[in-house]
Amino acid sequence: MSLYELTPGSVPDWDSILPLELAKAQTGVDSSDDTFDTIIAQHRDAALDLVASFTMKALAPGEYTWRGRFPDDRGTLRLGIGPVTAVTAITYLDSGGNTQTMDVAGVIIGPQDRLTLKPGISWPSAADMDGAVTITFTAGYAANAVPPALKQAALFMVGHMFANRESVVIGQSAVELPLAFTRLCHAYRTPVV
Repeated sequence: MSLYELTPGSVPDWDSILPLELAKAQTGVDSSDDTFDTIIAQHRDAALDLVASFTMKALAPGEYTWRGRFPDDRGTLRLGIGPVTAVTAITYLDSGGNTQTMDVAGVIIGPQDRLTLKPGISWPSAADMDGAVTITFTAGYAANAVPPALKQAALFMVGHMFANRESVVIGQSAVELPLAFTRLCHAYRTPVV
């Protein structure tokens, strides 16, 4: 197994996934003050980013670039984030340092967003170095297809972050509260090795 680098293309439109009005309702704020809207939007964005990071799922469609090494022989390759919807380009450095292109038509997106190859196709021989292979792909849930459990986990975090905006609480015993966040996200989490 080799190390890899994953680069997202752009920041998602978080409001299309979890509208500000819904995040506001979770906090109980009834004000139309722009300051509260800004604060709650920041909490919402951070909560959705946390869900995406924890589960390794892109909550909105986007383009990503993966850099690493091909697996040995006909092994599978995990891109690190899902759900992968398409592989658009694969380039690699050959042993002479020249850039080559692999035909993406031979790639299959399998379970757990693992790339495998069609029968009779092998991974090309690439230079023996980290980052010799570059894969461009799209990943993310389609509009209105984000699992409800992940949206609810983000809402719980919005409420938690808004209620606990300070790093120190005075006059109360310090206790860690179990968060439903992990329970809601767990079924969608891609293990990171």
